[in-house]
Amino acid sequence: MSLSTASKAIYLNCELKIGIRTDTNTAPASFYDSVNFTVAEITPPKQESKSLLSNMYSNMGAALASVTNTAESAKIKLEFNYMPPRFLALLLGADVSEVTQAAADVTADTVNTVLNMWVPLSNNFIAAHGTGTEIELQTSGAVTVTSDKYEIDLTNGMIRAIHADAVGTGMIVSYSKSARTWEQYLAGLSKSAYVQLSGEAYEKSSGKLGRLDIWCAALSPSAAVDAVKNDYFSGSLEGDLIMPSGKSSPWQWQLVTA
Repeated sequence: MSLSTASKAIYLNCELKIGIRTDTNTAPASFYDSVNFTVAEITPPKQESKSLLSNMYSNMGAALASVTNTAESAKIKLEFNYMPPRFLALLLGADVSEVTQAAADVTADTVNTVLNMWVPLSNNFIAAHGTGTEIELQTSGAVTVTSDKYEIDLTNGMIRAIHADAVGTGMIVSYSKSARTWEQYLAGLSKSAYVQLSGEAYEKSSGKLGRLDIWCAALSPSAAVDAVKNDYFSGSLEGDLIMPSGKSSPWQWQLVTA
């Protein structure tokens, strides 16, 4: 079958899974779930022309010859707002892990309280101690302080004295650690990864489902993240497209026509 010469409209919707390569030439053994990309901008290699200009008076400035040199590799820019934890970690420049905290009683967490100031306890994600209904606070002399004289931040594990009776050195707080599991992102680091994007490319004009493979993108964060913009968390990654060993191009698109 020969390649069609007819012009066509192209309107793509893509659903791409992501795989992390250990190096440029080793394909991922498995892929994470699809990412909701809002931008997947691929820039072809940047080329620059080098002209040989005439310096002769009869044709001054005319190009006697011109060659094109490649100045930069193909690049990709990705923006997205729905992603698996591994991609979110790359966006944040983070090491990510899952942390589990078991429920346990803490009967003597010693702190030095300050009037109207939040003071950290030894644990986060806390709850009422044992079967009681309140966090318990005692002075170093084992005198119980009533709960209307201090406040507790259960999520961050902090106590704030709001009365002089709750202020002191060596104050003893009793509570329970809650059973919790969380994703922990140790962020703000310099992170990058070799990423492969593979998945469906639906062409809406023809109604046919094709494929798109970006074999290897050397990606790193390229924009700030805003945690309080009152919108879905989003981010941006950019980098060079690399052609792995055994491939004849950095990426391929299979547009189904029949």
